[in-house]
Amino acid sequence: MTDLVIDKMVEQYNKVLFNVQSCLTRFIHI
Repeated sequence: MTDLVIDKMVEQYNKVLFNVQSCLTRFIHI
């Protein structure tokens, strides 16, 4: 695995994590 591939995976992972957190936060606030 190249560093570039790992960077892309981490980027995607962080995006998903951020989206999940946003959804959870909104869900909890309602």
